[in-house]
Amino acid sequence: MSFSPPLPPSSPILSLPELSTYLSELHQSHALIIKTGLIRHPLATVRLLSSATASSSLSYADSLFDRIPSPSTFSYNILIRAHARSADPQPALRLFLRMLPSPARPDNFTFPFLLKACTSLLALPEALQLHALVLKSGSRFTSDVFVQNSLIHFYAAANLTEDAYKLFDRMPNRDAVTWNSIISVYVSNRLIGPARALFDEMPERSLETWNFMISGYVNAGLLDGARDLFDRMPMRDVVSWNAMITGCVRGGLTADAIELFQGMLGENVRPDECTLVNVLSSCARSGALGQGEWVRAYIDRNGVEIRGFLATALVDMYSKCGCIDKALRVFEDARKKDVSTWNAIIDGLSSHGYEEHALRLFHMMAVEGFVPNAVTFVSVLSACSHAGLLDKGRYIFKCMVKDYKIEPTVEHYGCMVDLFGRAAS
Repeated sequence: MSFSPPLPPSSPILSLPELSTYLSELHQSHALIIKTGLIRHPLATVRLLSSATASSSLSYADSLFDRIPSPSTFSYNILIRAHARSADPQPALRLFLRMLPSPARPDNFTFPFLLKACTSLLALPEALQLHALVLKSGSRFTSDVFVQNSLIHFYAAANLTEDAYKLFDRMPNRDAVTWNSIISVYVSNRLIGPARALFDEMPERSLETWNFMISGYVNAGLLDGARDLFDRMPMRDVVSWNAMITGCVRGGLTADAIELFQGMLGENVRPDECTLVNVLSSCARSGALGQGEWVRAYIDRNGVEIRGFLATALVDMYSKCGCIDKALRVFEDARKKDVSTWNAIIDGLSSHGYEEHALRLFHMMAVEGFVPNAVTFVSVLSACSHAGLLDKGRYIFKCMVKDYKIEPTVEHYGCMVDLFGRAAS
């Protein structure tokens, strides 16, 4: 008769996997747990597995899982969730196939993790099989809000609006996530009427739901409907204000965008980069230098760092409002530039007749490690055209196609036609 010694009591060593910051530390913890005999403790493998998935080493997590004689539902869920959230969710579905004939039974966490994998993969047949299994399992899962919400989310991602609504309509229990999910299905498909009907039917509306609806109206071009809801909101956050400002910018309503920005500040809602970029873009489109300077004063007064998209928006605003010197100053002072920032200043210089300066910056852009894109080449070819630099323009066009692998568009060909036309005259 074989005898197995009793399991060792819980030990601080079992906490080591959770304290491991690096994979090498986790390997050391694993070795120590084996050496001390604690590997037979029920918590040992679970904690190692959890820490391995948190460290993003899924191959190590897989090898740990494979050593478990009879994995529990909890162990399966840990690994399924990790794979479902990874860049390659396919192993999550394979793990489930391995789980089905085992003693471990899927629970109300297993299905949402699997449906997340299906959503990432857009795996409709697999998701339909999971839904069938949920129905077959009875009320344990059909009445579980967590599982049902995951199904709605999948159908929404698969653009199966009618299926999502049928599921919603049959749900015995709904929470705020359920309502938000089904409303977002209609909003994302620009079906504002049905979305509004559901919104009005909601027992309790969260700030997120209000923002969903306002963004839906804005994206559908229904600014009056968006403003009506916005004015009725019991509370607004930066997302609410940004949605309305975005709508005004798209509609060319610069004065309204500035008025909203002022109202936002009046309600002590701190604007984010998106707010400032949108307002400056509106000023650029309408040539509203005074309002643009007012926004710039706010940025300086509040110590907002000018970088990335914000730097680009300021450069573009000053360029389009005729202040190329100020645009250059912003560009030169910006701590962090991206390709769009370079594009904005090159386009601005070209538009204001400083073609040689634009071309110098184009070459400097490459020296500093930035890769020009299709927009860059439109501005550069336009500069060549205005400066009458035929050979230079032909060379740059050739480099665009050959070296940067950019397929010419109508805009690029238009610049070349203009270049040849100017050279001929």
